[in-house]
Amino acid sequence: MQQHQKFLQTEGKIKDAVVQLIREKGLVNITVSDIVSQAKINRTTFYRHYLDKHDLIEQYRNTILNDFKNLAQEYLNSTFVWQDPYSTKMQGNNLLKQVANNFTANHNFYRAWFSSKGDQQTVIATSKLINDVITERLDRLSHDHRITPIIPVDYARKIIIAGLWIIVKTWLAQEEAITADELYNILLRTRYLSPFELVGLRKGK
Repeated sequence: MQQHQKFLQTEGKIKDAVVQLIREKGLVNITVSDIVSQAKINRTTFYRHYLDKHDLIEQYRNTILNDFKNLAQEYLNSTFVWQDPYSTKMQGNNLLKQVANNFTANHNFYRAWFSSKGDQQTVIATSKLINDVITERLDRLSHDHRITPIIPVDYARKIIIAGLWIIVKTWLAQEEAITADELYNILLRTRYLSPFELVGLRKGK
């Protein structure tokens, strides 16, 4: 148990070092020497965790994408119902709660990794994953509920995806992360609000 705890502590040191170095130099310019120096560990310790820098990047990227894939699968299998976004008793959404908690707990890492100095392959792969999931979700809804869209589905899908990405990008741009509850509230209520309502304009007001 103690050895496992030490292993996790070292993992944390390496990740913190990578985050700091991405900010300073950019992921592409980081070397193993940079990482071990920043993390204050020796090279032998680093190589117990990763084969090389490429392996570290692959492991980080795969972890992020696997997390998103697991969330995506849950999203596809979950049941959504329309709710009143002004109600103080909105039905909770465990999936969005998980997303908010995960993002907030890893704010510094995601902020660096998804930045222009981070790993663009992860950004591209995550963007494609979200696009594919939203597309499949809308296809299922249209088939199961015989939905008649107000605007063409292609436009609706793009608007939904863009809305989610804007929330994520705004969150990533913040030096200090908002709380998990605040992020959850934004994710939950923006699923139901129109652009006019988002800025406080309501019918009859």
